[in-house]
Amino acid sequence: MQTESLNYEIKFYPRGPKNTEWKIWPTGGGVAAATGVAGSFTLAERDAKKALERLTGKGV
Repeated sequence: MQTESLNYEIKFYPRGPKNTEWKIWPTGGGVAAATGVAGSFTLAERDAKKALERLTGKGV
């Protein structure tokens, strides 16, 4: 069983004039751990932070 913790970073990508896509990437590389699209940057930022909390188990 591994005990090392993973660190993640959130990246945002514009998708059209109004939508923003977000992805949560492990800092060590690999595939995105979570992804989503929201109607504005503010909503995308909120959704990405919630997903990051679920991934790391913090803020529950």
